[in-house]
Amino acid sequence: MAELWLDRDDRRALRASGSAAQSIYACVASLAAPLALVLSLALGALAMFAASAQATSFVYVPNISSGNVSAYSISSGGGLSPVAGSPFAAEHGPIGVAVTPNGEHLYVTNVNSENVSAYLIAANGGLTPILGSPFATGAEPWGVAASPDGKHLYVVNRGSSSVSAYSIESDGSLSPVTGSPFPTGTGDVISNGLAVTPNGEHLYVTNMNGSITAFSIESDGGLSPVAGSPFDAGSTARPVSVSPDGKYLYVGTLEENIWVYSIGSDGALSPIADSPFFTEGQSLGLAVTPDGAHLYAAHVGWGNNVWGYSIGLNGGLSPVPGSPFPTGSWRGNSVAVTPDSKRVYTTNSGLSNVTAYSIGPNGSLNTIAGSPFATGSEPIQVVVTPNQGPLAVFSMTPLPAGNASTLDASASSDPDDAVATYHWNFGDGQSEVTSSATTDHVYASPGDYAVTLTVTDAASCSTTQTFTGQTVSCNGSPLAQVSHHITVPPGVPLQVSLGGSGSGSVMSSPSGVDCPDACSYFFVPETQVSLAANPAPGSVFSGWSGGGCGGRDDCHIAIGADTAVTASFEKAPPVPSRLRIGRVHSWIARSACGGGRIGLLKPQCRKLKIVIGGTIAEPARGFVSIKISTRAHRRRMIETAAAEIASGRWRARLTFPAVGSDLSGPINVGARFAGSPGVEPDQARRRVQGNHARAATER
Repeated sequence: MAELWLDRDDRRALRASGSAAQSIYACVASLAAPLALVLSLALGALAMFAASAQATSFVYVPNISSGNVSAYSISSGGGLSPVAGSPFAAEHGPIGVAVTPNGEHLYVTNVNSENVSAYLIAANGGLTPILGSPFATGAEPWGVAASPDGKHLYVVNRGSSSVSAYSIESDGSLSPVTGSPFPTGTGDVISNGLAVTPNGEHLYVTNMNGSITAFSIESDGGLSPVAGSPFDAGSTARPVSVSPDGKYLYVGTLEENIWVYSIGSDGALSPIADSPFFTEGQSLGLAVTPDGAHLYAAHVGWGNNVWGYSIGLNGGLSPVPGSPFPTGSWRGNSVAVTPDSKRVYTTNSGLSNVTAYSIGPNGSLNTIAGSPFATGSEPIQVVVTPNQGPLAVFSMTPLPAGNASTLDASASSDPDDAVATYHWNFGDGQSEVTSSATTDHVYASPGDYAVTLTVTDAASCSTTQTFTGQTVSCNGSPLAQVSHHITVPPGVPLQVSLGGSGSGSVMSSPSGVDCPDACSYFFVPETQVSLAANPAPGSVFSGWSGGGCGGRDDCHIAIGADTAVTASFEKAPPVPSRLRIGRVHSWIARSACGGGRIGLLKPQCRKLKIVIGGTIAEPARGFVSIKISTRAHRRRMIETAAAEIASGRWRARLTFPAVGSDLSGPINVGARFAGSPGVEPDQARRRVQGNHARAATER
């Protein structure tokens, strides 16, 4: 089967392309799987839907007084670095900000110019205005949210107490939906914040008159009031967020508390027990972590702190240890959490900066080095771009039952992170989670199995979306999971044993047996298998037994039933080493201290050099030990060396220091070989006559 590869761009295009393209994907996958044993997932046919992928997470902050948007890349430690070209121009009074789920488009509400700016997000985080931007809104647009499916954008209009609803076109431009704008109430409502539920079915608007307006979202993006709306929020409701499971709504007020509501299936709100929960000052920003464990609130008043809460099973709030946490700045306005739930960013409009924190295991906050980070003048809201989910791809060649088949998911990928875990369901009742892209699995019985791989990236993003009201955190999708039906053929075991006093190896053709490492393998019945024996150095193959094989030729077996074969190896008798000393060259040379004729030098200024070599049997391995002795100035001199054996030859150099002119005695040469596998030890001697001034010749 020709493998079809779904690359990073195609994968993102598939997610955005809708049901037609995904149908192509399903068709290709279902047709390709039965064609061969090698399995893979791909979709090269979707190249027409190519889109650029983000490789880095970004933070965007609208600056209301300077009329621009600050853009930052997030470092591995959580610090912020301005992207090239930042800040980017907006209209008058930019305040609210949201990003589409695919991370390709950013929208900023402009409260003074009564419109919304739309941008294309470049790979480096830069912003380019979309054709037709800005798009008209109602009076004083404030909060903004992109629907979880990326099809619609909602803007709450503070001055006209309404919600403008738009369809998001493929190029990011906006078209008002039928009936837009939708009123949030009558009289002095003053709407501020809005949030969409993770299932995309309901939308909530907070109002300064202490109420929450609830809408059902129609299929075309239009809004219709929920029965019982508006719902009481005490007074001056401002920021709003939703739990990732869509069960609870959190609303901050200017009256030092946070209201928590359970969300009914029809969208109706009911305050939970003990709601509202105390907080300090005026809550201007709320954010629930994507893992649903904590909530953080930015405040104006008192200590200009960020409060952190643990979220209980019933949605209730309890302060985390150490809360509240100082911003090191003034007038906190908004708060955002990274998709991996590890970092928090809060804007401080009083000193025009952003404070960055890391989140501890218990939800406590620790200020990140370099924080706070400068923004434009008077930053209000802040957003972090969504993490894009990974793509699951694996290949496998099912081996006969009883063997370990290798599953390879190294072609899996993630556009903005690394794949962190691979969850395998082998279809036989067994599963495994690995951090490695490859794993082995043994199917005990032949048959058809559905193998499923689910991949998760380093931000814990996988098959599902994570959404808390305004911008998706994890844009997971079904593409993070892939299943294939495989057929495991029957297997009959062939067992090979090694016997005898020697050693060796046995290999099979077709491959499978590689003994002593792999001495058992299951072959498909009626497979013709050949076994070849290979004795190790110092051993000889003495023959086969079992399986109908004998003698020393290759063993040929037709696999039909359990078969056991023994290959016997015996130690080979050692061969003579035939150690020989060849020519010996010796001469007296000048040392560093000498000058003049060599024969007139003092003994300490002369040295005797000797080069000796020889031969040995070809199988010999290791070293030959050399010992040379002679006499000079009536004293015996001895030097030793070790000569490495290479292809049946050896060679050594030795030096005797401080020899005088009376070196006329013999030079005794001894060579000794201790033996190596299959080769006997041996020794040899030779005597040569030395001459102090001339090269000594072999005698």
